[in-house]
Amino acid sequence: LPYFAPVAASPGFARSLASTLLELRMARVTPADLVSGIMKLQLPALTDLSWLLARFEEQCRASGIADWATVLEVAEQIAIEQPARDPVLLLDLPIRTPAERAFLETYLAAAPEVLITIPAGDEPTGDAVKGLGKTKRIAAPPAGDSSLERLRHYLFSPETPPAGPPDDR
Repeated sequence: LPYFAPVAASPGFARSLASTLLELRMARVTPADLVSGIMKLQLPALTDLSWLLARFEEQCRASGIADWATVLEVAEQIAIEQPARDPVLLLDLPIRTPAERAFLETYLAAAPEVLITIPAGDEPTGDAVKGLGKTKRIAAPPAGDSSLERLRHYLFSPETPPAGPPDDR
């Protein structure tokens, strides 16, 4: 590992490498993709990273270990063979990576109905959901004057609810 040799024994290198390998796997980047990047970008780090990613994948296969990217790949294959037949509900599930999007796209393709809730401000998941196919955005109802309506509107909101008289009769 000529590029990483000076820092390979440093504290935190293993953790940083594991995080990088997971990001590459979740982005569905292969060692071959990194090698083709080497030819275009001529970055020496990609040579070492390609070798490390290939070794990681080989060791996982040989040991029967599945990282999260592998679990999603297998789940995607199963979703192709056994498509969803029932309605699907996803509550506040963050969708951040190409591997997650690919699995959900495959799994949800055959579902008769899908309801996905997204927390306010989670733009990456909102963008990913738009890419999953036909979507319809349902806005939250406006806050009302009753205690129950204020609770319903502000329960998970970062905003402070307006004061109002208690109406619990």
